[in-house]
Amino acid sequence: MNTQPRLTTRRPRRARGARNSESNILTGGSRDYKPEYMTFSVTAANNATATTAIPLPVMRNFSSTAGSKAQVIEALKFLCEFPQAFASAAAYTDLRVHLSTKNHGTSATTLADPDTFAVVGTQTSYATSGAVALPNAISFDFTDGMGNGILLATDNIYAQLTNTATGQSITCSAKLFYRIYSASVTEYVGIVQSQQ
Repeated sequence: MNTQPRLTTRRPRRARGARNSESNILTGGSRDYKPEYMTFSVTAANNATATTAIPLPVMRNFSSTAGSKAQVIEALKFLCEFPQAFASAAAYTDLRVHLSTKNHGTSATTLADPDTFAVVGTQTSYATSGAVALPNAISFDFTDGMGNGILLATDNIYAQLTNTATGQSITCSAKLFYRIYSASVTEYVGIVQSQQ
């Protein structure tokens, strides 16, 4: 008769709520892991600054079925396409696109403004005027090493283009890659207060 003890292996049981807590880390419970993107453009005349409002595609209402949470945008990456060439440029040109949670209108903003959270741009400097070739696309990455972006809880963001010495009106096209994040009431109010 075999008297040796019988060895059995059993898979560890996942703690209740562990799966939900894992999804909360990255998305706040929305489980919107796959990035989406929105497309927009902004136009400014030569030697001018112009701002365009970009509505954010989220619902703001809190509901008990959603666990008293509201949707906010988690910005992941900003990609901007500049014109590749223009022939009437001066010796020095400057194109910059800023993203902000406030409308600065025709007053040029900078990253020194607390509501401005991104900038991409290109500059050229030549001894004489002539045809100018520019980098076609420039990106701004909002994510950290864990894949977390920055949260935006305003109804709109604002894209501002400053066009210096290009000799013509310029339109820059852009894409904002994002996820939907579910924010609690306390978190949502804190984000809104910091971005107003």
